[in-house]
Amino acid sequence: RAALLVIAALGGGLLFSGCAAPAGGPIQRNSEIVQRYFERWANHGDTRVADELIAANLVLRHPHVTVKGLEPYKQSMAAFQAAFPDLHFAVEDRVSQGDRVLVRWTMTGTQRGEFQGRLASGKAIRVAGMSLFRIERGLIQEIWVNMDRLGFQEQLGLLPSAPTTEPPTVDRSPLK
Repeated sequence: RAALLVIAALGGGLLFSGCAAPAGGPIQRNSEIVQRYFERWANHGDTRVADELIAANLVLRHPHVTVKGLEPYKQSMAAFQAAFPDLHFAVEDRVSQGDRVLVRWTMTGTQRGEFQGRLASGKAIRVAGMSLFRIERGLIQEIWVNMDRLGFQEQLGLLPSAPTTEPPTVDRSPLK
């Protein structure tokens, strides 16, 4: 019993001395910034929220392109949202550590407008991806995006779908 009381007292002392992460600390604030980014900016195109959350000198790194600056990023996102007006990012997981927040998401939408020089296809997409955010002084400074681009292009009909052939049968008869 005495040992339990000592452990409880030490644990409480550590908690109140600041060794435990405080509620509402920078890690939690960074996570909330990214959640708001998805809820208001990525899903609804609210440019006021983008201006509040994203640094003017943002660097977005995507496998095929790097976008530098908030204004070019807002323009590219507006074009993407025009092509997919029902665009929605469902946040599946969110992990925060230090100045970084990692989000695993699923993006859905229907191509109802021109996209990369191609007319609206009316095709629906469902694409998995992850984004890593670096936040400094309460603003998103950098974003690294990694997504299933091959699946995205196949769903839009930009690439041929993978063949769905039956696997070859194997002769399992004894050797002669």
